[in-house]
Amino acid sequence: MNKTYISSLLVVFLAGAQTIRAQGDLDDVFAQLDAADGGAAQSAPAAATVQTAQPAAVQTDMPAAKPVLAAQDETDLLARGVQYYKDDQLVEAEAVFEAVLVADPYNRKAMEYLKRTAQKVSAKESVLKLASRTQALAEVDASWNPDSKIVALPPDTDGPKKISPDEQAKLNMTARLQKITIPSLDFREANIKDVVLFLTETARRQDPSKQGVNILLLGMEDSPVEDANNITISIRDMSLYEALQYIVEMASLKFEVQAKAVAVMPVGYVPPSDLKLVSYVVIPEVGSELESMAGGGGGGGVDDLFGDASASTSSGGPADVVGFFSIVDWPEGSSAVYQPNFHKLFVKNTPKNLKAVEDILDDLEDEAIKKRSQQVEIVAKFVEYNEGALEELGFNWTLYDDGTFAGLGLESSGTYYQNAQGYTTSGTVNDSTPNATNPTGPTLYTDPVTGYSQITQSPGQSLFGQNQRNNSTAFESLQTGILATMGGAPAEMVLSNTSSFPFDLAITAMEQEGTADVLSAPKVTTKSGNEAIIRVVEAHRYPQDYDVETGQRTAPVVKPQDWEDYDLGVVLKVTPVVDAESNTIDLDLQPEITKFKGYDIYVAGYNSYETGDSDSFNPQGNGAELQILMPYFETRAIQTQVTIADGSTIVMGGLVDERTETFRDQVPFLGDIPYLGRLFRSEGSRSSKKNLVISVKATQVDDRGMTRDQREMQRQAAAN
Repeated sequence: MNKTYISSLLVVFLAGAQTIRAQGDLDDVFAQLDAADGGAAQSAPAAATVQTAQPAAVQTDMPAAKPVLAAQDETDLLARGVQYYKDDQLVEAEAVFEAVLVADPYNRKAMEYLKRTAQKVSAKESVLKLASRTQALAEVDASWNPDSKIVALPPDTDGPKKISPDEQAKLNMTARLQKITIPSLDFREANIKDVVLFLTETARRQDPSKQGVNILLLGMEDSPVEDANNITISIRDMSLYEALQYIVEMASLKFEVQAKAVAVMPVGYVPPSDLKLVSYVVIPEVGSELESMAGGGGGGGVDDLFGDASASTSSGGPADVVGFFSIVDWPEGSSAVYQPNFHKLFVKNTPKNLKAVEDILDDLEDEAIKKRSQQVEIVAKFVEYNEGALEELGFNWTLYDDGTFAGLGLESSGTYYQNAQGYTTSGTVNDSTPNATNPTGPTLYTDPVTGYSQITQSPGQSLFGQNQRNNSTAFESLQTGILATMGGAPAEMVLSNTSSFPFDLAITAMEQEGTADVLSAPKVTTKSGNEAIIRVVEAHRYPQDYDVETGQRTAPVVKPQDWEDYDLGVVLKVTPVVDAESNTIDLDLQPEITKFKGYDIYVAGYNSYETGDSDSFNPQGNGAELQILMPYFETRAIQTQVTIADGSTIVMGGLVDERTETFRDQVPFLGDIPYLGRLFRSEGSRSSKKNLVISVKATQVDDRGMTRDQREMQRQAAAN
């Protein structure tokens, strides 16, 4: 009964879950249909909404009604939001859909697109997260490499240069001016208009293409130069280009070759269409400099922008600062006005001159930031290159049975040696082969006194004895570094004995190479004159002293005491001092690297004590040594003071360490035989090299944490 009841509940529960899921899927389908048909289903209810205006005199305590959109307004707003969504303007799209939902909380199309917008934003953020992760890992790879050197390459004069169509047209016009020859030109105290008219007619006649050259007078309507009769010239057979150069110099004018004409104009004239008005945000320090030199002449003055002819800033009004930028050209109609109340500079000039003003402002801002913040970003890199190598080659001979080979042997069956009688055949010699009753096989009698002591020969006797070493036993055991990972069991090949040759030859060989490079690249920012400490360490505690407690009837106890913390790793102490005048940074550097190497072992006593009274001595304990372990460390440190330019890198190297270990085991006499003796030797070597390179880069940063290069990149991005 209970099982049937529970089964029924499960069926009902599953059916309800399926119904809810189906309803959710159906809602999604309807939402997509609404999104596809443009929200027509929503237009009808919205159209039925009637807006009624209440009289202004009627007061009510009811909450204010939500804004209601007309059907057409809602459709237009949704269409605008969908277009924002398609154009990837997700912030604008989200704002539009939320505005629709405020007016119509149940607008299915707005809901659907708001969900899609959120999904699109989430996808973009995921891509940005992946890009940030990739960039962070790329910075790790870049940290391994030293800073690139500045290499001056010779200019590439052979490569083709790209010329814009406008520049090409100007070059073509210049070539035409140089090809047209003026046969004769005679003027005495002539007017520039008459000279230009004569040159235009002569150029048309002398031009091989009969097209001539258009020569225009610009900016001379109110200029006294237009009516001046100051041109006196007499030339023969000169190009039109050279003639224009002489004529404009006599009249204190200038000419400019355009794509389809030549413009003759006053020296300071700029077409009004070429003047642009740009505003710049100026930091207070630069603004104070501008105010201190306000009132300089030139340009159009303050009247052009603000209608205030006063150049004084005592009342906080606009100031004419053209004189501050005296090295910049200020043609007629140009101006530079500083508004101290808003810390803004308004400049009207040509694009070329605006670029010069921007360069001056950038330099002034950089110098002011240096004096204001005087913060230094320290980027340190500790790179340790480790390389290790291990080699081993050994031969081990093992003899079996009596060792007889080619008539020579270590023992003759039935014969043993006794000190008084020499070799004798008396006695019992075990020379049988291994079997159930004699598992050891033949034995060799070697005792010089009795001759009855035995050394078992089975499974065989090594010519090296029991003290032959290999790479796992011959070298000092290390706890850290590349050498600590090298070693282990070498490869072994055994040439087994036969009935004709009662011996084995075991050949062991190993060859290893490895690297273990370590990089630490911390970064810190500190104020000028303040010490910055960078620690990339593991903190460990070690005892500095031990106390041995002893008693007459108690076991001695060794107690460590005076614990001290040790930072194992990289520690850099640096104190930067900024010299704003010379654009340099003084650095007091103290890098230090500490590694734990092992313990020195000291014997403080023995685990032995006695119990009982004076008449009964009862020693206790196993007599083992009571050892004191004192840690020792490897420290590599540098302390120096240097002066470097802003943004430069100082490299400290030379902390080189090389370690070599070798062993050689051989059979006496046989191992010294030339060439053949190598078969009776075991040799091995292990070596490691370490090179620690420390580099420190110091760069001044502003209160936003940006370097000068980063500020320049930001300016270029804003300009583009």
